[in-house]
Amino acid sequence: MKRYLFLLVSIPVFSFSQTAAIKKVDLDKAAYKILHVGIKPDFITTDGDDAWVIDDHQNRILKISFKSGLPLLAVAIPEAGTAPVVAFNSVWVMSCTEKKLYRVDHTTGKIIAKIPTGMADTNGEMSLAAGDGSIWLLSDSTGVLMRIDPANNSIQKKIAVKPHSYCAAFGYDAIWITNYATNSVQRIDPKTNTVTATIPVGKKPRFLTVGAKAV
Repeated sequence: MKRYLFLLVSIPVFSFSQTAAIKKVDLDKAAYKILHVGIKPDFITTDGDDAWVIDDHQNRILKISFKSGLPLLAVAIPEAGTAPVVAFNSVWVMSCTEKKLYRVDHTTGKIIAKIPTGMADTNGEMSLAAGDGSIWLLSDSTGVLMRIDPANNSIQKKIAVKPHSYCAAFGYDAIWITNYATNSVQRIDPKTNTVTATIPVGKKPRFLTVGAKAV
């Protein structure tokens, strides 16, 4: 069965009351472009006017554009499984099989580096972030946040965080991570490489995002 990526001009927002009916949107009609991206597309990230999407079924990551019906680039990565990050003229993505961080030139698709890092979550989901001149990766479920220097593709620092931390995001001059087992979010200062706050939240926090003056 083929899967598709739908590009939408806008998504309608509706206000509901107890008597209001839910309005359904036909994606085939709402989309202005349909791109064929393999059988099992997964995480996606933007790269200027283009984007990178993981084709989970084919062990690869694809560069796509709304200007083309076919992928611009296809890069083989064994069991690519994490949400990719575009930074430092590269796309960064984990190989869940090799437990290595792949760095790929975002223009040519050439593999620049394969960095043995390990990964906290065996599925690799949402464990990467970029900010303050570094790539950040939750690399061990015992509680390790790894800082990677893109200048030489090497591990710069390992920071102790709470166990079972799986998701990282950068914003407001800090790295934020979710602590799944301890129902908290931690804030890490990139200037000192230390945890500066542990914030209690709801049960089993998993994914997170940064924006609109909040995390």
